[in-house]
Amino acid sequence: MATVDMTNGTKASAVGGGFFKLTNVVDFDAAETSKGSALAANDIIQMLDVPANTEVVQVFLTTTTAAAGTALTANVGLADTGYTGYDVDGFLATASLKTAAGTTIGGGAAAYRAAGGFLFNEGAGTVDATLATVTAVSTNPVVKVVAMCFDASSV
Repeated sequence: MATVDMTNGTKASAVGGGFFKLTNVVDFDAAETSKGSALAANDIIQMLDVPANTEVVQVFLTTTTAAAGTALTANVGLADTGYTGYDVDGFLATASLKTAAGTTIGGGAAAYRAAGGFLFNEGAGTVDATLATVTAVSTNPVVKVVAMCFDASSV
């Protein structure tokens, strides 16, 4: 298992009323290069940097380049076991990264969604993809990650 930080492209933009969104484009080929070997099950791809006192309400993935191969799935949530309430599939459980380009996934009934989001009240953190199934992948995906957030610092 390896952890690969791909958060350097995280951008924040205001939506209004204390809400904002975080976005990043994650190229899994670049993650594989950074890791130095093929991606494997249980590898953690850090996708978004989240500021402290931010409630992440929902996370969506939009495929830009689809994965090719037998299977590539990921859980999307918080993989930092030192964070109270962490849940590796808190936003998406076993999401397929082989969806066609332009496909958006998210909004399911995962744990954080059902609870109304996840509050990063113990400090800054990351939204992570923990690879669940990696089988005969010949082309790694590129995905746009969008997190709808609320600034809870003044609440």
